[in-house]
Amino acid sequence: MIMPPGAGFVHQAAELYQGRNLLYSARPCASTSGILRFLAKPGDTVSPGQAIARIYNAFGKCQETIKSMESGIILGHTDSSAAFPGMPVMAFGIGDRQSLG
Repeated sequence: MIMPPGAGFVHQAAELYQGRNLLYSARPCASTSGILRFLAKPGDTVSPGQAIARIYNAFGKCQETIKSMESGIILGHTDSSAAFPGMPVMAFGIGDRQSLG
């Protein structure tokens, strides 16, 4: 896609996180190996315990469901469709507890 000069990408962040300082987090990490299937996309807000990704083996059996550890906003996915133990699968912006109230 070609954009006209001066035009930039603008993403409307979730209302709760606009104008706030966010802490970076790459947790939780995968604990098994397999194929990643994401259940949430960048820009989505998540709450603690919400399922955000699943890891399947080569036969399609779910090996692990990865759940969010804290409330936050998803900044991005890993570049790989394969997961390995200890590998981060998503990047999160976690709201600073003092600024969120």
